[in-house]
Amino acid sequence: MIIRIRNAYCYKNNTTLLIFFSLVLFSPIKTTAQITNYIETERSNAPRQIEPLSNTQHSSDWYKQQAEAWNSEVTSASTNATAWYNYYTAQRFAVYNKESGDISTDGKRKLNNIVDEMETLIPGSFEFNYIKYWNGENDTALYPYLIKAYKINPYRTETY
Repeated sequence: MIIRIRNAYCYKNNTTLLIFFSLVLFSPIKTTAQITNYIETERSNAPRQIEPLSNTQHSSDWYKQQAEAWNSEVTSASTNATAWYNYYTAQRFAVYNKESGDISTDGKRKLNNIVDEMETLIPGSFEFNYIKYWNGENDTALYPYLIKAYKINPYRTETY
């Protein structure tokens, strides 16, 4: 009986230790230098990859700063499809109202302008075709754009 209790106790402790070490070992931040770099990056206006809201959420102000930073990127490299994708996404999240789930009329105008520019500069890209569909808020008339995006890169999960 003592062994069973001890084994159960050890098993519980081993599980706790395993979880703790997994968090430490697989954590994206491990050293003081990495923590400092992370904090500086958060505070800076350098453009950062915009992740889906389901992965990471920031304040509207942060998304506005990122939209400005990505706007600078697309201004300097107008055919950079990745920069356009991040610019549109940052702008969309900046004008998105989390409480109501709506985008204001002014926000929609800004997003439509970005899509129009993308159509002129990178019409054959995955990014344009996917964003054209996304901007239409799942309008079935825009479905061919989603299909085209999928055909360009079937491994991008945005189209699933």
